[in-house]
Parts: sequence; C-alpha cells; structure tokens
Amino acid sequence: PKTIREFRRTPIPANFLGRHEHFEKGHGDKYKIFINPSVTEVLCTTTAEALAMGKFAIIPAHPSNVFFLQFPNCLSYQNKLEFAANLRWALEHEPEPLTAELTHQFTWEAATDRFIAASAITMREERIRSKAQKSKIDDRIAAFHIAISKGKRGDVARILAGAGPVARQSGKWQPYFDNFRHRAYGAIETTVFFAQDYFVWFLLSIVLIIIPIRNLISVAAVGNTEL
Repeated sequence: PKTIREFRRTPIPANFLGRHEHFEKGHGDKYKIFINPSVTEVLCTTTAEALAMGKFAIIPAHPSNVFFLQFPNCLSYQNKLEFAANLRWALEHEPEPLTAELTHQFTWEAATDRFIAASAITMREERIRSKAQKSKIDDRIAAFHIAISKGKRGDVARILAGAGPVARQSGKWQPYFDNFRHRAYGAIETTVFFAQDYFVWFLLSIVLIIIPIRNLISVAAVGNTEL
C-alpha cells in the first residue's frame, strides 16, 4: 500500500503479535532469523542482540551496519533479489556458533575499547586543533546544544526535529503535545483523504465546466469584436 487509505482498504497480510522479551517462555528459542530493514538507527541494538543470541540477522548493506558485517550470521543485501536469497538461505541452514573472539565484541569491555579508539587523538592532532581553535568551536557547539535541549525549549526543538515520542523529556508540556498531535494528525489525515477522494472530481469539473465557460466567453468576445 502506498497511502493510508489504500492500506485501510487492502491491509498487508501480516499479523503483529506485539512485544516479547527475548527470554520469556523460550520465545527467543523459537526463531532463528531476525530481519531489520532500517537504515536510520545506526548500530541498531536489536540487530546486535539477535547476533549475540546466535541468530541470523538479515540487514541492508549500509554504512550504519558495517560493524555487523564481521559476523558470519549477518546476511546483508543490496536489493530485493539479494534479500529474498538471504532469507531462503537462512531458512534452509542453521546459524554458526559464535567464536570466543566474536562473542567478546558484544561485551562492554569491547565497546569501551572501540569508544576509546574512536575518540582518542594524537598530540600532533591536538596541536592542529589548537591552532585552528577547534576546541573553542566545539565548546560553543556543546553550549548551544545544552541550552537548546533543556526543559520545555528542548521538547519543542525535538518535536520540530521529528523526534516523536522521545522528544517529550521534560514532561511539562505533555498534555499540550498530545492535544496538538491529535488535532494535527486528524487534520492532515482528513486533508489527505479529501484530496484523494475529490481530486478526480476536481479535474472533471475543470474539463466539464470551467473550460466550456472559457470557450463561450472567448466566442462572445470574438462576436462583440466583429460587431
């Protein structure tokens, strides 16, 4: 479905069972394949959890997923054909057990090591930063970020940035946000449905009414000119 209206008329044949804990009633042992088509989460935690649990993870080939490509149970795809091939291969095979080295990659110790390696700079880089006054720029950016993300001001900034439910962190404007969201979504949905329903009739009205009237006016103008 390409629109909300089309989805309501012909919903996709899927059954969403809701949220489940991995360890609850053996739920995590019932499945061996995890599919995450998102390309916006950046090092998605659920993908890491699936791989750590020894499952196949079928994810798109994307810079945000580069870290997961080192694991043999990670099956990346670049198009629909590769996705289908990976899914079929995963259904017909069993995940490989993780080695001790790969298991270590999911620990806090390994994550801390990666963080230090990514954030550490050499003395030469520090001298270059000092000459370019990048530290002052970073401090100003940090101060601006802290100032704009505090309290109700931060809630508004996150709402405008499209953060969704995560935006409401202060809790002070929660009733106003809920009321505004309800009204805004209702107005947008009504507008979209109205446009979808009456766009064709609008075009027909132009063809059947406005254009003939325009032609009659043109004919009358020509007649007056001749007289």
